[in-house]
Amino acid sequence: TVSGGTSPYSYSWNLGGSSQTGNPVSHAFTNGTYTILLTVTDNAGKTATVSKTLTVQPRSTGNNTVPVLVGWGGVRMDESVAGTGGTPSAVFSGESASNMELLLIELKTKGYNAVRVNFDPYCTDTVDFNDMSIYSQSNAQRAVDIAKYYGFWIILDYHGYSDIFLNTTCWLSYWQPIVQNIGPLYSQIVWEPENEPTLSCTNSPSSCPGSSPCSSDSSCVAYLGGAYQQWIDQARSLGDTHWIVVQNLCSYACGLSDMSQGYPTVTDPLGTLSQGGHIFISLHSYMDYNQYSGSWTNSTAETVANQYYQAVVAGVANTGWPALNTEGGADTLSCDPNLCGSDIVLNGSAGYTIVTSHFIQTLVNLYDGNSPQRIDWLWWPAGSWTNTPGSGAYGAMQCNSNPIGWGCLLSFVPPSPPGPDFVLSSSIPSPVLSGQSAITTVTISSLNGFTGNVTLSDVVPNGLSCGSISTATIAKSGSATISCSGTNAGSFQLTIRGVSGSLTRSAIATFNIQDFSVEASSPTIAALNSFANSTITITALNGYSGTISLSETNPVGLTCGSPTPNTITGSGTATISCTSNSQNVYSLTITATDGSLNHTATASFAYGTPPDFTLTTTSPSPSNVGMPLTSTITMTIVHELTGTVSLTDNVPSGLSCGNISGTSFTANGTATVSCTSHSAATYSLTITGSNGKLTHSVT
Repeated sequence: TVSGGTSPYSYSWNLGGSSQTGNPVSHAFTNGTYTILLTVTDNAGKTATVSKTLTVQPRSTGNNTVPVLVGWGGVRMDESVAGTGGTPSAVFSGESASNMELLLIELKTKGYNAVRVNFDPYCTDTVDFNDMSIYSQSNAQRAVDIAKYYGFWIILDYHGYSDIFLNTTCWLSYWQPIVQNIGPLYSQIVWEPENEPTLSCTNSPSSCPGSSPCSSDSSCVAYLGGAYQQWIDQARSLGDTHWIVVQNLCSYACGLSDMSQGYPTVTDPLGTLSQGGHIFISLHSYMDYNQYSGSWTNSTAETVANQYYQAVVAGVANTGWPALNTEGGADTLSCDPNLCGSDIVLNGSAGYTIVTSHFIQTLVNLYDGNSPQRIDWLWWPAGSWTNTPGSGAYGAMQCNSNPIGWGCLLSFVPPSPPGPDFVLSSSIPSPVLSGQSAITTVTISSLNGFTGNVTLSDVVPNGLSCGSISTATIAKSGSATISCSGTNAGSFQLTIRGVSGSLTRSAIATFNIQDFSVEASSPTIAALNSFANSTITITALNGYSGTISLSETNPVGLTCGSPTPNTITGSGTATISCTSNSQNVYSLTITATDGSLNHTATASFAYGTPPDFTLTTTSPSPSNVGMPLTSTITMTIVHELTGTVSLTDNVPSGLSCGNISGTSFTANGTATVSCTSHSAATYSLTITGSNGKLTHSVT
C-alpha cells in the first residue's frame, strides 16, 4: 500500500534476483531465503524502497503413511439410528445398539477396521433415491460416533451414479456443508464423492444420448477427472485434509479394453503422496454372470480376479495414488436382485455362488499380498436391507444362517492382529412360575491373551426383580450367577454388561415367567329353587402347562355343587351349578390353585324377581311466562335393590331449570325440580335414574 506522493505510481520488484513490474506480482520460489526489494516511483519521479526477507521452507511431508483398510459396505446411513433390540449401545447411553453398531461389533471381532456408510444422491440422480437412506446430519454424526468408538475408519459414500456428470454444480454444493460439518468430527473419515460414476445407461456414458457431457470413454474419463478435481479443490479450500476416493469409470461399466485407463487424473493441493496428499483410487470388482456364463468356472474366476488386480496395480503406478477399492463381492450382477448360475449357494443380493466366492477370495489374496503396499478393500453388502434369506442385519456377514454368509468364509490378512478381548455370554434360564426364581449363569471367556478384570453390571427391566450378581468382577475368565423372579407372566430381557477399560461387551438373558388367569361368568337371573350355571375359564399365560385345582367358597343362602371338572391342565373350562330358595344376589368365589400359585374369580348368582326401581314425575299446571313451575320426582325401590340410584335431567332448549333437590337415593324418596321459561310453549323435561346397568327415564 502506497501513501503520499503523486499518483499514479509505478512498481519495480527484485524477487531474490528475478525482476518484475506491476502490483501485484506472483513468483514461484524454491526452498531458501530471499531478499525482496520493492521500489515505488510516483508521477513526479520521486522514489521509495522497502525491503523484506522471505524464507521458503520445504513442504510439510504430512502423514504419508497409507492406512491399511479392510472392511465392509452396504450400511445405510439410517442404520446408525437407535435399535429396538435388547443389546445396549456402548456408544449412546440408554439406547439399544443400532444395526450399524451391532455390525461393527461383529466386524471388529473378525479383524476388520473399516465400514462404508451409504446415503442417497440428491441432485438429478434418483436411481437409488431412498434406497440407501436420505442424508441426515444427525444420522451422519451418529455413524461417525459409532465408528470412532470402535476405532473404525468410516467411508461416507454418496451412493449415486450420474450427478458428477449431469449436475456437477449441485453435486459440489450439496457436499460442501457435509465436509464442513462432519469432517471436523473424526480424523478417520474417508470421503467418497460418487459411488459409481456413469449416466445410468446400459453400458458407458458415451452410449447415453442427448445430454452426455462426453462422447467417448476416454473423454468421459477426462471429464470425470475435472469434476473430481473441483471436488478435491473445494474440500481443501475448506481446510479438509481427509482421504478422498476417486472412482474408476469402469466401476459401473465402460468399453475400455484396459480398465486401468478408466482412472481419472487428479492432484491434491496437499501435495503428492509422499508430501502428504490424501487421494485413493478405486475400482469396483464383480464377476458378471452374463459376461462369463460360457465359461463359469473357478479357472475363469481366477482370470477375472487377476484382470482386476493388474488394472489396479497399473492404476497405482499411473496415478501415483494408492488404491482403496470400496466395493466388490460375490454378486453375479445379472438376475438382480437375485443371482444367476447353477452353482448358487445362497441367493439374494448378499448371496454367492461357488464361482463368485472363488473369484472374490482370489482377489483378496492378490490384494493382501501386493507389495510394497497392500491394496485396501471393502466388500459389499453387510447391511440389513438385503433380500438374502436369514441375513438379518449383517448381510453377507451373517454367520448364523444356513448356509452362512460368504463373508464368514473369507480368508484375509487383518490389518493388525486383533488385540486382547473377551466374550461375554449368558445361559437361558428355565421357565418358572410367577413368584418363583430362575438363575442365569454369566460367563467371561478370554480372547487373544486377555488378562484384564471385567466388571459386570445388569439392567433390570420393569416386571423383573433380580438379586445382586454373585461375582461383580471377574479376572481374565470365569462365571457369575444372577437370580431373578417376576410376579406377572411374560418374557423379560435382562441385559448384562461387562466392561474392561475401553472394552464393553453385552449379553441378554431372557427370563420366562409363566402363570395362568381365571374368570367366572355370571349367569342370568334364575327363579327361586332353580339351578344356574357359571362357566370357569382357565387361560395359560406364556407357555404355562401346570395342573390347576378348582374349589369354591359358598356364601350363606347359596347351595353349589363342585366345579366339573375340578382340575384343569394348562388352559380349559369347567362349570359349577348353584341354587337358592331366597331372593338375593350372591357372590360365589372360585379359587384356582397350583402349588403356591393361586388366583380367584367371582361369579354373581341372582334369584327371584330382579331388583329394580321405578320413577314417576308430576307435570305442573300451566303458568304465565317467566313464572317458575315445580315437578315432584318419586323414586321407588323394587325387590330389594341395593346401591345408589342417581338422578339427572335433560333440559330442552327454551327451558331453564334449577338443580334437582336430591340426586342420590339408597331408599325410597322424592325430589323436586323447578323450571321457568320466557317463551310460551309446552316443554318436556326428561328425568333419568341410574343404578349400575339399570336405567329408567320419565318426562
